[in-house]
Amino acid sequence: MALSVSYRRTSTSNPPAQNEVFNPYKRRQDEPQSSDVASNREGGGGTKSFDGRAKSTKKGHKGSKKKWNAFAEINKLPQFDALSKKDVCGMVYANNTLAQPNNPPILQLLERFAQFLADYRKSSTEEEDDDYDDEKDEVGVLFASTGQKEYNGLAPGTILGHFTRIKSLLFSKFKALGAQGDMPEWYGKLHRTLKNRVVSDCIARGGVVSKKTVGIGRKALANMCDFFFAQSSALGYEKRCVLAVVWAAVGRGGEIAFTQWDGVRWNVDQEHLVMDWGEVKKGVQYLMTFHPDATDWRIDVLHAIACYVLCQDGGFKASATPEESGVNWIFPNYADMAEGGAATKLSRAIDEAKEAGVEYLLPTSTSHGLRVGSSDEMVYHHMLDIFSIISRGGWDCKADSMLFHYLTADATISQAGKALANWHNPKMPVSAPTLNAIITPANKAQVEAFCCELFGTSSIPNTSTEMKEFRNVLVAVLR
Repeated sequence: MALSVSYRRTSTSNPPAQNEVFNPYKRRQDEPQSSDVASNREGGGGTKSFDGRAKSTKKGHKGSKKKWNAFAEINKLPQFDALSKKDVCGMVYANNTLAQPNNPPILQLLERFAQFLADYRKSSTEEEDDDYDDEKDEVGVLFASTGQKEYNGLAPGTILGHFTRIKSLLFSKFKALGAQGDMPEWYGKLHRTLKNRVVSDCIARGGVVSKKTVGIGRKALANMCDFFFAQSSALGYEKRCVLAVVWAAVGRGGEIAFTQWDGVRWNVDQEHLVMDWGEVKKGVQYLMTFHPDATDWRIDVLHAIACYVLCQDGGFKASATPEESGVNWIFPNYADMAEGGAATKLSRAIDEAKEAGVEYLLPTSTSHGLRVGSSDEMVYHHMLDIFSIISRGGWDCKADSMLFHYLTADATISQAGKALANWHNPKMPVSAPTLNAIITPANKAQVEAFCCELFGTSSIPNTSTEMKEFRNVLVAVLR
């Protein structure tokens, strides 16, 4: 017979044991809790526990709970926040394991919720505004088209996104569900069944199912950069520079918002630019190197930076000036935006190029295609090893170690950077453009004055000291 364990709060305090020492700080059982502690334990106000979720994750969770509550109202079931341990877990043993680990009560509710999502039809005024980029990573499938135009149900990726987010919330709230791991057999089977159904239904409607975003390769990138460069405007130079930097960094669109000049330095020995690159999605920051392009000035990051910095005229308002924010952002027009704003802004630039008929861009190309395209470029390079690709892209690798990080991170990241810059052998040294060929003792002061005139008052700090070599490279690359 299964062991049932229950707990009951007594209404009166228990008398102290005969030899018990009085502790004035110990709360009596009948003493009421302070309002802040009580409300915190009940999920209300007061002192709240730390919430490490990103804003987009919170927004996704909110939208999925809204779908659950709609499902619950129709079926006369508890709203999500009203679900009890008994509703979800059933009987739980004293060691916090389920009495029915392969068939908890929540399984039947999740089956009905999956059916609800699959059959859901939007109202005429309802917008599908809760389909987020993080679903592509979580679900592993991107649905480019839902098929028949008259279909007004949820997109397959949205269905799976809601389902997996509800699972995540349940497992976080009721720890006993995860006693067998994050993916118990009963949930894995249900998730696979739902995924197979929504994918099959999508294909049957004539929808397009793809496991990968369309990548933006070197040719498409070069044509976009040429398009914006030809606009001969500060805004055009900015768009070109952002595209070139994100592609070379194998970055996500929104990551460009967190680059700052104070984290930039010039490696005088290896002759490349080093930048601190942050991934807010993963909460990590690592170095990123940029190299002169071997064959195409249009996507050369150094040339793009030189044009962008030199032609900034303040004609368009930054979200926050360095004085206002205390940070010297490289791209202030992309900084301090609402979450997802920088990636959306970059995607709009790509849309502008598509509407202008820039060659090699596809209708489905977005800012995420920059990361996919540069990843493909590295994979197809015959002289680049897998560890360089992993390092440059910032992907997790179970074979990684701190020794690998300390000894080879700079080398592998820079090798991948040279491969993206189209150098045949990325393991060989690459030299940046230089002014040495034109500097003589007679004109040295004149060349220095010219360089200071060009970049001395730019947003790049310390152009007369530690960033002087980088400044000279920017002058040389413009030639």
